[in-house]
Amino acid sequence: MRSWIGVTAFLLACLGCTTTMRVSREELQADIAKRFPRDYDKLVIQLRASDPQIDFPGAPDRLGVRVHIDVTTTSGNSHVGGTARVEGRLEYDSTDHAFYLRGAKVTDLALEQPDGNGHLSRALNHAGDAWLEHAARVAVEESLERHPIYRLDARRSKREAKAIRHLREAHVDGRDLVLTVGL
Repeated sequence: MRSWIGVTAFLLACLGCTTTMRVSREELQADIAKRFPRDYDKLVIQLRASDPQIDFPGAPDRLGVRVHIDVTTTSGNSHVGGTARVEGRLEYDSTDHAFYLRGAKVTDLALEQPDGNGHLSRALNHAGDAWLEHAARVAVEESLERHPIYRLDARRSKREAKAIRHLREAHVDGRDLVLTVGL
């Protein structure tokens, strides 16, 4: 009987052993900036994504990232610049101790007029840029799904070291990533 009371007391004590940790937009921003610029070779074009900016669309557990994009032909004779905004849900991968954007979709894509004297610039100026928009969307979405938005790092703080070992739940709340950490 005594052992049952002791176990019950221990379990009740553990229920109160949780804490909440907030990761601010600025902390997310600093961490994602370390992994940019990113270059992608898509056979006839090269795409560079740079200057990531974290934003919060307001929907529960959604996160947005706006990036500057530069698309250049492999010959270097044609160039198109612009911005893309990607939105998705955050998902934690415990093996990497990292948060990834899942279900990433480009919600806004603004491309400038092509410049240069290459074949691609001339073709896009005459035929439109639907093909280029599609290629840019796919490259940016795939990139943000494959590379972490934020990685927990035990060297950064004791709180993050504890979160790596005991993360229970994570969600976006306002302008923060909120982690529930406990035994």
